[in-house]
Amino acid sequence: MINDQESVIDVGSDEERDYDEDDDTTVINPSDPLSRSTMDRSLAAKMYIEQYYINAQQSVKDRGQRRKDLEQKLENMKLSSKESNDLRKELDKKESDHLRIRRLKLKRSDFELIKIIGRGAFGEVSLVRHKESNDLYAMKRLKKSEMLKKEQVAHIRAERDVLASANTNWVVKLYYSFQDENYLYLIMEYLPGGDMMSLLIKYDIFTENQARFYIAETILAIESVHSLGYIHRDIKPDNLLLDSRGHVKLCDLGLCTGFHRLHSSEFYQMLVGDAMTIKMKLIEATPLTQTERIASWKKARRALAYSAVGTPDYTAPEVFLQVGYGKEVDWWSLGVILYEMVVGHPPFLSDNTTETCLKILNCKETLQIPTDMGLSKEVIDLIKKLVCEKDRYKTADEIKLHPFFKGINWENIRNQNAPFVPELKSPTDTSNFDDYEELEEDDVKITTTSSNTTTPTKKSNIIDKRNIKDKDLAFIGFTYKGFDAQNKSPNGTRKNVHVESIFATTK
Repeated sequence: MINDQESVIDVGSDEERDYDEDDDTTVINPSDPLSRSTMDRSLAAKMYIEQYYINAQQSVKDRGQRRKDLEQKLENMKLSSKESNDLRKELDKKESDHLRIRRLKLKRSDFELIKIIGRGAFGEVSLVRHKESNDLYAMKRLKKSEMLKKEQVAHIRAERDVLASANTNWVVKLYYSFQDENYLYLIMEYLPGGDMMSLLIKYDIFTENQARFYIAETILAIESVHSLGYIHRDIKPDNLLLDSRGHVKLCDLGLCTGFHRLHSSEFYQMLVGDAMTIKMKLIEATPLTQTERIASWKKARRALAYSAVGTPDYTAPEVFLQVGYGKEVDWWSLGVILYEMVVGHPPFLSDNTTETCLKILNCKETLQIPTDMGLSKEVIDLIKKLVCEKDRYKTADEIKLHPFFKGINWENIRNQNAPFVPELKSPTDTSNFDDYEELEEDDVKITTTSSNTTTPTKKSNIIDKRNIKDKDLAFIGFTYKGFDAQNKSPNGTRKNVHVESIFATTK
């Protein structure tokens, strides 16, 4: 029997918004059998109920699985009957605490902004501290209106869903997600090591031993996402974060469902046009030497990472063509990253995005591996089998068997020393991230009211309300409180570590 009375579905609580959903200024025309207001409310109710029972059933399933996992692990531990019962009681208490935490209403004002550590086309990421517990988090804040306007709703929902279902050390941990009238928030673990792109910019080229370690960890990270039934579709150095010990974790899972416009056939057609147009563009473009091309790419690399268009360097040809593809597109991206690590730049680097796309589509002819860098035959062979060969690698298992990974301890790699360990002066050290200026808080202007504010007319109020309702419908069910959140709970209390150690994720 489902007795989880807490719904994690919301359309923004009254505490989180200053508009009244029951405002009687909305006029329903009796002669209209299906008014806009009626349809909105009916759809919202349907979505709410469906999501409620989906989440309630999942909650019961997860709770049962945690109990099953505990019992299986207790069988392998030499504990007394009392010690085993104590651990069962501890898990029961954690389950009860989890239900309580799910009822908490989080809002942005619960967190203190320490520093902005990332900014993109749709929002920003900040290091924040929870005011009551003093716990540190990375807060990803996305503007609802921009997400709707730029058709990113499916992407943020995908990211939220994958993060919520990922119980692995290879994916950044999501503790909470919530929303207010104007923004969506993802509260995630803070990984102070920065990202792989920063390492590549700093060191330019990795040794094969260094590349072997990071590629091996990336394989395990990608494999963990595939095991959940997803394809990442956006594997690139920017999305490989490093924890305090220098180990890899995957982030930015928004393309696990749906496609960025950069990954659409329309975008490809826009870039390519007819053959004559392409040739003219390439002829008219000022050619760069390879040295100039690499220098230009490195200079613009970070800006590209945060732009709305992004960079196509790591995108498999099947994604551009949309001819049907599977998990192999993530392994293609892995091969491109390996090439960049040992050569110093992506393999299809060009003067412009159009030419890069064309090179990718003709990768069998355009992939050139330098012969003057002393690369081993193993790394060259692996790059080819990931990127350009017709029967290229499609599974993690066959990649792991490649001679390049001889000596890798796949089961224990996360307990080994990473090639580069971040030098951190404090828990709030952000030296591995770029600096960003704080922008004016436009949401304050939106949500703050005053006594001398002009009251909107009845007509404008109806229009605004309908827009808000559309916004609410798009983000029903976004709120989430993870089971691990109680270990960093907003009430400031710390839980017993024994069950935590038993449930410590190692896969």
